[in-house]
Amino acid sequence: GCAAFQGWFDDYAAELPRNFPVALFMAVLKIVMTNNVFQFDNTYWLQLSGTAMGTSCACLYATIFWGYIERKKILPKWKPLLPYLKRFIDDKLGIWIGSDSEFESFKADLNTHGSLSWITSCLQTSVDFLDLTISLDDNGGLRFKTYQKAFNLYLYIPPSSAHPPGVLKSIIFGNLRRYWQQNTSLQDYVAIARQFAERLEARGHARSTIDELFMEAAKAFTNKAPTRPKTAESPLYLHWEWHPRGLTRQLLRQAYNE
Repeated sequence: GCAAFQGWFDDYAAELPRNFPVALFMAVLKIVMTNNVFQFDNTYWLQLSGTAMGTSCACLYATIFWGYIERKKILPKWKPLLPYLKRFIDDKLGIWIGSDSEFESFKADLNTHGSLSWITSCLQTSVDFLDLTISLDDNGGLRFKTYQKAFNLYLYIPPSSAHPPGVLKSIIFGNLRRYWQQNTSLQDYVAIARQFAERLEARGHARSTIDELFMEAAKAFTNKAPTRPKTAESPLYLHWEWHPRGLTRQLLRQAYNE
């Protein structure tokens, strides 16, 4: 991993910010990656290989490491047969135009860099990627549908949770907007929205509250929201910890105006 970082700095030095402290960065990175102590039950262990688990840099470290491998070794070799390749951390999506045997060679090549192995799906016209199911229709067009894992528990905040009422509204508006944008078919959107309502109700929310917020969200999607006029005044933001029996937003506004 650290060698890949040094290779990136050496091969792509022109892409670094001016005066980037490469030596200091590498020294700190090696300290973090080689001195990771973690606890298991009542014992303590020193991690000897791999990305330092639990550290704030672990995800970026792994992402940059594999990005270097892709840019330096994978893409130069397979780009003619792989015109499209996108990756989010460790999830990849690509378009393959080579033969089946060439695809088998490509999969084998992926697992020759580092100690971990990639799990690669077979060539198909429909694939689950992140929270989408992406498919090719009979005319070669793309169709999208919301994908949710089978073991998703859908633990939305219950009504008894000490959250401002606007949080539930944000959850409903945000998810419905996402479902609206993700689903090519209106039928698929209606199905996932109905499931969403049932899951909120299972968490204890009143069906009347859910229906009211769903209707409000639907109107927001169909009517373009007006933009706020720009003013010369600088906004003042007040962060106040919310409590179910505490001061309301209206009282705070009234006190500020007075």
